[in-house]
Amino acid sequence: MPSDKICHNLKIKDRGRRRLKVVLWVVVPFSVVLGVVLLVATSLPFLFSVAIGATPLLVPGVLAKRVERSVLRREHFFPAFVRTLGSAVRARNGAVLSSLKIVLVHDFGLVNELMHNLYKRLKLGCDKVESWVYYAAESGSHLIHMFSKIFAESIYLGGDGEKIGEIVSKNFQRLISLRLLRLQLASGLRGSLYGSLVGFAAAIYVTAKISAVLSDIFSQPVGDLTVMQGFLDQLNLGVTAVDMARVSMLIGVLVIVHSAASAWTLKIVDGGLTSAALVDVVIMLWIGAALSWFIPVLTDSIMPTFGVAAGPALQVPL
Repeated sequence: MPSDKICHNLKIKDRGRRRLKVVLWVVVPFSVVLGVVLLVATSLPFLFSVAIGATPLLVPGVLAKRVERSVLRREHFFPAFVRTLGSAVRARNGAVLSSLKIVLVHDFGLVNELMHNLYKRLKLGCDKVESWVYYAAESGSHLIHMFSKIFAESIYLGGDGEKIGEIVSKNFQRLISLRLLRLQLASGLRGSLYGSLVGFAAAIYVTAKISAVLSDIFSQPVGDLTVMQGFLDQLNLGVTAVDMARVSMLIGVLVIVHSAASAWTLKIVDGGLTSAALVDVVIMLWIGAALSWFIPVLTDSIMPTFGVAAGPALQVPL
């Protein structure tokens, strides 16, 4: 799948990205300390301790998703802005500054503030290329960065403003349509990954419970049957007790790895910010923690119906 980043990687960050960076520096250390304290100083189950410790990461995750939505909304207004500015530039024989001043009277939604900042920089005599770079950086959009660069360079090289605006706008809208298909694919993949987590966790917890039950059965004494006892001694089964606490911790580690890998995959597919993956990680951890409690309780209530809950010793009739 071709790469398609929602947000740019310029050194100049928009207001939302700067706020997100500060929140990450505060929340991540707090979340790590909270998780370590819960694991060391409490008797909570492993996955519950990890899930509670990771819950504060929802704050930067939700903030990152808001940044992504803001970027996508700005991209919605960009084609109209480019077409209008291109037509104005052609009408004024390539005069970008005066054309931009006329365009400012129109309402382009979330792009209005960026337009005013661009006009102020150009009016103050700042470098033309740098002014457009700052315009793209404040938008936060990778697509706006690429297409505004093409638009500005073409205008300053003396191209027809109206044709340039039409071409840039049309191709920009085509890429937006393709991105919508990509986001729909990511949405379907998210449902599949959540479902695979539930199936994987349920299957492995049931398997661990069955293994523990079988271990208990084969570790019970056979009574006073000398012949059968000798036969079992010859088999030398070597059955040892299953340490369910250790098994639960290992299963918890697998759930953590699955959650992190799934969230990372989703961000690769939809092209969003890596920080936004924290929301999916936390949700998956809580699903795994809930299953780590529910599945053992369910199996404990079901297993005795199959005759597993036998007496203290297994009696084999002659």
